[in-house]
Amino acid sequence: MANQVHLKILIQGVEFWNLCRKNTPDVMPDLSNSDLSNSDLSNSDLSNSNFDSANLDGANLDSANLYKADLYRANLVRVSFSFTNLVRANLSNANLSSANLSNANLSNADLSNADLSNANLSNANLSNANLSNANLSNASLVRANLSNADLSNANLRNTNFSNANLDSANLDSANLDSATKIYSTNLSNANLSNTNFSNANLRNINLSNAILLNADFQNTQGLTQAQLEGDTPPLICNSLLPKGIEIARNRDCGAPQLIAFAQKEAAATLERLSNSLKKINRRAKRQILPEVSPYKMMEGLFHQIMFMENR
Repeated sequence: MANQVHLKILIQGVEFWNLCRKNTPDVMPDLSNSDLSNSDLSNSDLSNSNFDSANLDGANLDSANLYKADLYRANLVRVSFSFTNLVRANLSNANLSSANLSNANLSNADLSNADLSNANLSNANLSNANLSNANLSNASLVRANLSNADLSNANLRNTNFSNANLDSANLDSANLDSATKIYSTNLSNANLSNTNFSNANLRNINLSNAILLNADFQNTQGLTQAQLEGDTPPLICNSLLPKGIEIARNRDCGAPQLIAFAQKEAAATLERLSNSLKKINRRAKRQILPEVSPYKMMEGLFHQIMFMENR
């Protein structure tokens, strides 16, 4: 539950709140489970604050400082975060549907399992952000910076990626079905393994050095053979390509770069699983899964690596 003293100070207004924060920099505000719906918290210093499960529906947080804030499971429907600092913030499992995050700084933020459907993320900085398993259906990511972002298993149906930067992003197993507004996007060096591009418009997409492992391109629009060739072509292995493109679906399965990539991903997945177990145990304050080993969960991926090595 929220610290009632902290909550009363916040209700006094942003100016008084910011003065208190300045004079007590070591205090971590606890506003968990509080009801701050429709509040005006713009320009407030909420860095390192705890908003776990708080209700901020319709609140105004424009230009606020939420650096390293904990917004786990918070209700952030229709919240305005325009030009807000959300660097390293925890937004996992939060409901951000129809939220305005335009021009927000979300670099290194955790948005895993968050609901961002219909959200406005245009011009947002999402570099190195964790968006795994997030719902971004019908969201706008126009001109957003998603370099090195993790979008694995994300729902990207009808998402607008026009002129976005996804350089070195991870879209493993993401659903881009009907993502008709992805043209002129930079996907160079991106991990597009197991990604579904059905009905997506890939006109003028930069796919140089991208990983196309088990990807589905067969019903895409605008994809040309030239985008899959050249001096720095994408690595293609076991991918379904559209009719009219005369490139073997297993063209690069034996490429050393692709095998090295698969081995690196296996190690990274093991580390993520280990960190997830530690995070669950810390939050629950007890050992929930002491005997669980992530190694068995990797058997399929290791078999896939062996398949490529033997091509």
